[in-house]
Amino acid sequence: MKTAMGLNEAYSALQVNQDSPNEHIFINFKSMVEQHVFPEGKDQKYIIAAKNAILIHRTHVQVRDRGFFVNGVPYEEPCSRCHGTGNLYKLIAEEIHNQHCDSCNGEKFVWIPCRKCNATGRFKTDDGNLRINVKCKACERFEKQWPNDKKFHYLVRCRDCRGLDTKVRYIGLESTTPCPVCKELGFFPKSIQNPVIIFGSIAQAIEKSEPQIEIKPDDRICWLHETNQEKINKMFDVK
Repeated sequence: MKTAMGLNEAYSALQVNQDSPNEHIFINFKSMVEQHVFPEGKDQKYIIAAKNAILIHRTHVQVRDRGFFVNGVPYEEPCSRCHGTGNLYKLIAEEIHNQHCDSCNGEKFVWIPCRKCNATGRFKTDDGNLRINVKCKACERFEKQWPNDKKFHYLVRCRDCRGLDTKVRYIGLESTTPCPVCKELGFFPKSIQNPVIIFGSIAQAIEKSEPQIEIKPDDRICWLHETNQEKINKMFDVK
């Protein structure tokens, strides 16, 4: 899938290479955004384009080769809409007709263990102040339909074929949409008032983000310190 920026340029912009794991891509991108660290003459839009170029390409390849993708977003609080990628993905689905779905065997629906009662038939909770032990209502409504080996289960539409009774295979990434919630970032950066600064490497940016401030005392501060110390010594009779 074509992207607005070439991969070599994108790798260079984020100071990574083709062997870098996705987690490294996300970490570098987040550091650059939060510290306002961009390649010389570039801005935030440039590194967003670089991040997108790498992730869109990798996602497309994963789906094409494996039928699914895993981005490995390391953020503690990623955007809930795009799950940290900064984009909403639309996959290309290829439906193979005239073959029953392996997951539902052509039934279009599948039985799954009740999550409310953990397939025990009893809904229980005990938080110290409130104790509940009642018959589970979530799966009870299917009681008359339960197969012999599906007691305390409930019926849901098959996720693999979406109830169409066809095999579905994802073969690539069709399109992407910028996430409207996080504005393509994938997270919500901390408010930093620093101006844009250009560094030679991400390591310098991280080091610079936590400056060690040395306060040089003036004569008045020194006098106050000595005076206070004398008072403390007298209080405790320190000689």
